[in-house]
Amino acid sequence: MAGKFLSFEGGDAVGKSTQIRHLARWLEGEGASVLLAREPSDSPLGAALRRRMMHAPLPAPRLQALLFTAARRQHIAETIAPARARAQWVLCDRFCDSTFAYQGEEVALEVLQQWHRRFCRGFLPDCTILLDAPSAVTMQRLAARGKRRGFDARAEAWHRALRQRFLALARQSPRRFACVGWGGRGCERSRNRAPDSPRPAKPLSAWAKTC
Repeated sequence: MAGKFLSFEGGDAVGKSTQIRHLARWLEGEGASVLLAREPSDSPLGAALRRRMMHAPLPAPRLQALLFTAARRQHIAETIAPARARAQWVLCDRFCDSTFAYQGEEVALEVLQQWHRRFCRGFLPDCTILLDAPSAVTMQRLAARGKRRGFDARAEAWHRALRQRFLALARQSPRRFACVGWGGRGCERSRNRAPDSPRPAKPLSAWAKTC
């Protein structure tokens, strides 16, 4: 099975890591070589940035976006592109769309996309799986985690607006995005819509084959 680059997107606590593990097991069962990646912590710069985001006050959104973009350029060059050259499947927990959605609250989307084209040469996943959950579900799952830091600590209204920015990205790039809904109405406008609850292997494996 020829390798592809898939990114998993969505707000906090929507189950990206769980779905990535499920799909990785399915792919490996099909004989594929799989590389698991995540942002911003896979590159040295990204790891330092992640520690800063978790344990210190957040920098200004414009600076956040520039730092994430710089870390992404290193991640592409040192990890993702070589894996793709080896025909591996790359399953990445967050990629450029997270920057577009999170920092897009205060930085124009056109600016963020321009930076991605300039510094990352417009490198995009073959398919982006958006896990979409109503903000009430997000807040319940964040509360179950315990202590909230960084973006996790934002109010429900902020997470609701974040969800809408992700859905707008899916509508902007319907051929790249596959949307998996948690029973809310958010995914109905994207090209792909899964059953009401995310399921681990079958729907994601179908998208993996066709993206």
